[in-house]
Amino acid sequence: MSTESQFPLLKLPWVCLEHFLNTSGVFNVFDLITFSLISKRCYQIVKSLKHRELKSYNIIFKNNCIEIDFGLNEQKSIGRWKFNLGEEFETNPCMELFYINPIDWIPSKALQLLTDDPESSVVNAFRYTMTLFPRPIKEIALEQEDSSQSEQILRSSNIDQCKILIIRRKNKMSKSEMIRIMKITKIKEAISFGADLESGFPYENDLHFPSRVCFPRGEATREIIFELKSPILTASYCKLSKITPNDFIDFVMRWYNSNDISFQMLFLHWREGTGELDLETVLPLDTHEYDEKRRGRYVRVSRNQVIDTSIGWDFQRSDGLWATILRTVQTKSFVFYVWHDRSTRDFAFNGYEVFI
Repeated sequence: MSTESQFPLLKLPWVCLEHFLNTSGVFNVFDLITFSLISKRCYQIVKSLKHRELKSYNIIFKNNCIEIDFGLNEQKSIGRWKFNLGEEFETNPCMELFYINPIDWIPSKALQLLTDDPESSVVNAFRYTMTLFPRPIKEIALEQEDSSQSEQILRSSNIDQCKILIIRRKNKMSKSEMIRIMKITKIKEAISFGADLESGFPYENDLHFPSRVCFPRGEATREIIFELKSPILTASYCKLSKITPNDFIDFVMRWYNSNDISFQMLFLHWREGTGELDLETVLPLDTHEYDEKRRGRYVRVSRNQVIDTSIGWDFQRSDGLWATILRTVQTKSFVFYVWHDRSTRDFAFNGYEVFI
């Protein structure tokens, strides 16, 4: 009578065990999470690993599901968990956990993290994973038409900061709702407002706005651009009824006549034609053509969007700061950029850039 032999994994020396679990390629991050659920010893083993593959988390709140993305780098993710909501949850009350591979969604084996409620399942799974693999929250994307559920989950999960907050929704968002969200989570780098506000923008509520504020779908107004104090402001699909090229000129001149040393960039793009406005002649400034000895050439508007500023016009403020104004060739957008560090000429391309 023969018996199957079992590999004594937990009896391996630590160097061998760490290599097998962490660097051999046999276990991915989701396998390690499942392995940690076997016993307290397995949990301590996984927690002791220096898992280099996982860099950050993204959390996406959708109307029909909530997803947790496990980031590999700026452009790629290792995989994703999905928690069904609404009708999809009604048809699947067991709340299966999913992660994505290069082909399709497949059931996860980490079912011990689930409860009989979708909200508590998200909180339970995320808190467990963050304790096991402490990593920063890179992005929080709010796409739900009602943010009350996402607010509750953020509080319960102790998510009090992220690098980037993205708001995308069809319906208008109330001002109070926006204020609550921004008070729950500290935004370190950027916020993107992809939603109209019902009763104005909340810049007068002493909220902490990050260094970059984006308006991707026509929400920007003259008042918002002039009142916000963030160093980088970008607005796409602007409406001439809300903000005009003359407002852009006024903004540039306000900076020129001020002592503001924190502002860096204003990028405005309109959904409609803006006429043939010659920035060189319309602005009462002593402008100069691009000189590679004076400053750099490329400016990054977003992760994948880059502007070649060699077609722009440079001018110098009384305190010595140089700035550039230009109208881009591809999108005919207006750009105002202040060169705080002209000594840095090198620009790192990531291979995904689109010139605008």
